[in-house]
Amino acid sequence: MLRPSAHPYASFSGMGTGQPLLLVLSAIISRTSLIGNGMMTPRIPLEGNLKSFPKDLYFSFVGSPMPSKKDVIRDLRKILGEEAVEDDDLAIKIYSEDASLFEGNAIAVVFPTFTSQVSALLSYAYRNDLKIYPQGSASSLVGSSTPAEDGIVISLSRMNRIKEYSVVDMYAIAEPGVRLVELNEV
Repeated sequence: MLRPSAHPYASFSGMGTGQPLLLVLSAIISRTSLIGNGMMTPRIPLEGNLKSFPKDLYFSFVGSPMPSKKDVIRDLRKILGEEAVEDDDLAIKIYSEDASLFEGNAIAVVFPTFTSQVSALLSYAYRNDLKIYPQGSASSLVGSSTPAEDGIVISLSRMNRIKEYSVVDMYAIAEPGVRLVELNEV
């Protein structure tokens, strides 16, 4: 039976267990058992990348504290390298606004150069419940690349390689930091 719940992550409790419905469904999906206090324990070994799924869910439900700004900066530098992370006030101010009238605030601005770095960054942000704000050239007039809340601005400006193009077939494969003016010059 479903009934209203005060739990912040679900609007109903699940199946008379007193557990939030989302937690119950997560336990079913991830093949785990619920213990009375909301903890999940593995029942059946999982295969592949799903093995870490219950642990990630458990920490997000228990409400593990968000890492401090200092910890986030340290971790980002480990992932991307020292030169790819900016956390000074000026850089944050510059990248927390675009051509619109909106302003935001970021924890840090990062400059990945490879897809693998973006992937690692997104995994880190997901595990730590951090918001991300990707930016191309930040020329938006509607504030779409402005951080609405504290998070990480991902500037894609260093991912600026044109991988392949054909004038005859009228196509190009380019990274997200390539500007149209640069593409037109090729």
